[in-house]
Amino acid sequence: MKSLKLDEFKILDGLPSLPFQILKLLDAVSQGTVDNYNIINIIQNDPPMACRILRVANAPLYSFAAKISSLSRAAGLLSMEPIKNILLTTSILERHRDGGGSEHALDHNRLWVHFAVTAAIAGHLGRLIGDVEPDDCHTAGLIHDIGKLALVVNFPGDYAPILQSAAKGKKPLLEMERESMGFDHSEVSQVMAEHWGFPRLLIDVMKNCHSSESEKDFDRISGVVLLAKSLADSWGYSDGLETCITPIGDPLFSFLGMSQKSLKKWEPELKEYAESAVHFLEN
Repeated sequence: MKSLKLDEFKILDGLPSLPFQILKLLDAVSQGTVDNYNIINIIQNDPPMACRILRVANAPLYSFAAKISSLSRAAGLLSMEPIKNILLTTSILERHRDGGGSEHALDHNRLWVHFAVTAAIAGHLGRLIGDVEPDDCHTAGLIHDIGKLALVVNFPGDYAPILQSAAKGKKPLLEMERESMGFDHSEVSQVMAEHWGFPRLLIDVMKNCHSSESEKDFDRISGVVLLAKSLADSWGYSDGLETCITPIGDPLFSFLGMSQKSLKKWEPELKEYAESAVHFLEN
């Protein structure tokens, strides 16, 4: 893995989606305009498709007045026909496995569930906390760890031993990655997002969701995603790749202008949003 260079991820055209997500998309497209709402839901629960839409929305061709950090805004600006054409170029993850059966098998379904649940929780947390755009929170939560997807999809055999070492719980995954590759999945996320022209807001979340609220450039959306990611893990929706999860403490609650008591009050409805995301993926 030492031979793998971070710059290699700059040239990736995109990431593949799961076969059942592609089939769901094809079915929605075949039903015409009556199912446009379903198409948007598919995008909002699928990181590779979301990245394709954001990449096009932020391309110089469209020259929108500002960078687009929200999937719902991107959908509104692009209109449905271009979106359908963009999504139909999404490739299929041919090496898809459900986990098990091989020492290098990775549970891609679990990854998608983690991303979708993190996005759902982040979006609703944004509404409850206020002073942040909920759609930005949702989008950031969905794609914050695309570097993991890139490593899992493009280098599964090489990446699996790193994951297995990290699973023993002795060191965090980021540390294991740096020792083995010289960089980590957070850096992969950032170089891909920069290459695809994503707004600074989303790139900062990719960096900050692995840091802490004490960092100088840590922002509120990063805090929302960090909390959402932690809640997804603690509620049984972890991505299965990390075992050393940093616990969320009072400093983050204070930074977000909330408390553990308010989180306890919000927990039932946040869990409903999480379960809805899982239900959509599974049906």
